[in-house]
Amino acid sequence: MPDTTAQKEEKEVKKIAAELKVNLPTKRMPILIKLIVLFLLAGGFSIIGSLFTNIINTDPIDLWSYILRVVFGFLIITMAYGIIEKKSWALWLYALLALIGLATNPIPVILPIIILIYLFSKREYFTSCILDKTCKAIWDRIISLLPRKTKAS
Repeated sequence: MPDTTAQKEEKEVKKIAAELKVNLPTKRMPILIKLIVLFLLAGGFSIIGSLFTNIINTDPIDLWSYILRVVFGFLIITMAYGIIEKKSWALWLYALLALIGLATNPIPVILPIIILIYLFSKREYFTSCILDKTCKAIWDRIISLLPRKTKAS
């Protein structure tokens, strides 16, 4: 059955979008991802907002605490923006922050690790980036170094 003009145009648009690495609005993002973004935004703003709860105490020792709160707050807000814009770099940023949390305090990071696994299972909603290709190349290299089982004759 030959393609109609509309089908040909749709294929051409998809081809151009793939070349430009643009996600077309064909799939609706799952509500669970939108909830994750909502909670990330709330968490990022609350981390930054917590700076104002201790404004009376201006010890110089607390300066690094303030700086870390601002940095992590902005990283979390940036990550939420990247997820809602369907950018896969946001998944890698989430993974990096989850690993930092795992190294510093492993018990509370159980839920973020579960969320990370869920987000990576829904990678088809996100545009690919250089990190995807690099990590796949590293993974393939690791797999190639593993000994292979051979059949004995």
